[in-house]
Amino acid sequence: MKLDLRALTDLGFTQLEAEIYYHLAQSDPTTGYQVARALGKPTANTYQAIESLLRKGAVIVDEGGERLCRAVAPDEFLNTLEREFAGRRKRAGALLADLDTPAGDDRIYGIRSHAQVLERAHRMITGCRTVLLLDVSPEILHEIRPALKTLKGRGVRAAAKLYRPEKLPGVHTFAHPEGPAIEARWRGQWLNIVADGREFLMSFLATADAEPTVAYWSANTFMAWIYHSSLSSEIVLAGLSQAAKSAPSSRLRSNLERDLSLLKRLSTDSAPGARELASKLNTNPKTDSKRKQTRTPAPVNNKKRSR
Repeated sequence: MKLDLRALTDLGFTQLEAEIYYHLAQSDPTTGYQVARALGKPTANTYQAIESLLRKGAVIVDEGGERLCRAVAPDEFLNTLEREFAGRRKRAGALLADLDTPAGDDRIYGIRSHAQVLERAHRMITGCRTVLLLDVSPEILHEIRPALKTLKGRGVRAAAKLYRPEKLPGVHTFAHPEGPAIEARWRGQWLNIVADGREFLMSFLATADAEPTVAYWSANTFMAWIYHSSLSSEIVLAGLSQAAKSAPSSRLRSNLERDLSLLKRLSTDSAPGARELASKLNTNPKTDSKRKQTRTPAPVNNKKRSR
């Protein structure tokens, strides 16, 4: 089975460099020729890759006659990379600090990077000044928790619709009573945010650490305010659903359940667009397999047709 070395190639290694470093990191000092033989790679290519790793600070080479190669210890190498990146980031920040950023932009932008979705979410949360609304799934919640901690004491009114009971300092949380059923229905993680009614982030990630299946951000105030109104209603609906289960009187409970029933019939789950979106994004393989197994075969008519 081929070894998955994407964690190293993501650091800037070529596939061959990743294989060589991984091999050397668990081997005694050895020659480039022996590395090429062990990996079954062309000798010339192996030597070129080792020279590249030497320049990157990933290996060191004995300056004696045999020129034995040794991998730099992983923690030392990764710490070096981190310091180098911090230096490059500082220089880039100094270059870009004095740029005049453009004024308002009403366009809607697609985001294709998981890390960028989270960074945009952090920026929106920490930059919020007045009111913040969230709709967030459990596996993503821990990713934005550090940013949410900054809300306490800043005077920001924050509310969140969650899918499991959870306490967040400085945030009014409402766990949807049907959270587990919703999680089962949507095979992925939601992260939806509206900050100050001015900008919004809508995203659905197949898994907590995957690239986003769908993600859009915009500072279009018209659309942000409409979504703000929609999301605030969803949050209140989640709160009312909680209240209906613990209403002190049967009459009050009946009235709440009646209104909730109407709201549920008007909810996105019953809209054709929601069903089409669910089918497009996250058809559940377990459900599909069960459907295939239990599907009743069409009756076969063995009678010959009369001509």
